[in-house]
Amino acid sequence: MTESDAEEYETSAQTEKKVMHLVANVSLFDIACQFTTAECADAAALQLAAALRADAEAVINPDVTPEELRRVSMGLASLHSNSRSMLNASALPAMGKAGALGSCALSSDAEYDPSGRRYDATVSRFATVIDLHDTLVYCAPEAHYCKFTKLTQPISEVTVRLDAQSYLLAKTSGQAIHAALSGDAGLGNGVRNWGHAGDPTHQFITTIQLLRSGLCSRLDVYGQPSIPLEWYRSQGYGHITAVPGNTPEDKILAKTLVQERFFYRVVMHEGKMCFFK
Repeated sequence: MTESDAEEYETSAQTEKKVMHLVANVSLFDIACQFTTAECADAAALQLAAALRADAEAVINPDVTPEELRRVSMGLASLHSNSRSMLNASALPAMGKAGALGSCALSSDAEYDPSGRRYDATVSRFATVIDLHDTLVYCAPEAHYCKFTKLTQPISEVTVRLDAQSYLLAKTSGQAIHAALSGDAGLGNGVRNWGHAGDPTHQFITTIQLLRSGLCSRLDVYGQPSIPLEWYRSQGYGHITAVPGNTPEDKILAKTLVQERFFYRVVMHEGKMCFFK
């Protein structure tokens, strides 16, 4: 290995560490609030209670500085106006603690027919192996919810809204991930569709939220998230490939998806998930 190759390898290794940090760098409060659940409402109530106690202690403390009193009061005010503090835990689904969903299969649009019905094994090559998981997760394109289907007996299903604040934080992290990947010349060397430094796809954002929530003890992604159905081409004998269109939007999306697939493989290398296409 030449000195130049060694430097390029080290740069790429640092990029991979950076993108993993961007995913993992969230507070315990945000971990509980990736979705609008009873756990999020309870976490918000604890945060508000702690802020109320801190404010009361600051008010009666004769030695408190004006700056500290202002900081504590502003913290309390921000929690009072936070939409999470308005949640009613008894009216929301409870998803459980870390790993409560067991092994999860995150499916793409290609696993469903136009009416929303999931394809069985006569159509989908992933259907049988998906059914071996504890939970099936489906986050609809551009929708503000994810559907969790318990695949073990008794089978049950719950639809949960995405937390708006966590969605925006995950989108910001997704943008930073794309910026880091596109800025690494070594990673993009020889790759045709590389160099996207803009917004992530909706499915990429929701996958980040699912990883951050820690609800799944293992996450397996099936199909190719965010690929438009019109890109698929039959090659015969049951073999299907995805061919990007020629519009400017298609070309941008192609670069976006290549970098997002690279990210999935980085996470897979860290033992956090598997990606099957």
